[in-house]
Formats: sequence, structure tokens, C-alpha cells
Amino acid sequence: GHYVSPFMAAAYGFDGPVSSTFTRELLGWSPKQPGLLDDIAQGDYLYPDMRI
Repeated sequence: GHYVSPFMAAAYGFDGPVSSTFTRELLGWSPKQPGLLDDIAQGDYLYPDMRI
């Protein structure tokens, strides 16, 4: 099997709320592309002519 450090196990197992606010404020970052669900809904990853 693979060894996973206790720190990484805790990080992977974290089940709590997350926010991009810290990253946005720290780096002045703002997304320019569509969100994940909107992007997936476009349906052009594997089949360009297919729409969901």
C-alpha cells in the first residue's frame, strides 16, 4: 500500500466549509471563466457537438 502521512490524512479527510475569499484577497484573484457547473453544462469536453 501507499503511506499517507497523518497530516495529509487529516487534510484529505477534512469535511468543512471552504471559501475562495482568502485567495481572492491575498492574490487579488478573480475568476474570469465560467464556474464548474456552467462549464460542464456546455458539454464540449469530449463531444463538441453534444449539449447537455
